Amino acid sequence: MQKNRKPVAPSRPVRRFPVAIPEVVSMDVIAYMSDDDLVLRLRSLEEDMSRVFEARMDTTMWEVEIAYIRREQQLRYRRHPIHVAYMNRLSREFMESEIGLPVADLDNSAFTELSR
Repeated sequence: MQKNRKPVAPSRPVRRFPVAIPEVVSMDVIAYMSDDDLVLRLRSLEEDMSRVFEARMDTTMWEVEIAYIRREQQLRYRRHPIHVAYMNRLSREFMESEIGLPVADLDNSAFTELSR
């Protein structure tokens, strides 16, 4: 014979957020996201956080995720001019090394006549 238990009421009422709790994304995943994906995620998190704030609930989870996204954007913004300068230097070095090479003879007519 099974005993019926009374449901135990929680000590505090469970409050549900007006939006889904943000997905926690690791820094490795964020590092591989495109700039457009970062902007979309940031806007989505900010919209969700404003709804939670309007409901007078704790927005800490959203603030943390937004901080990670903004940090990645700051890193990319700072790194971009350095990367452009690096790529320009590589291109310049490659062109300088190509100048020292002998001119290639690209006349293949002798080989095409032999194959006939």
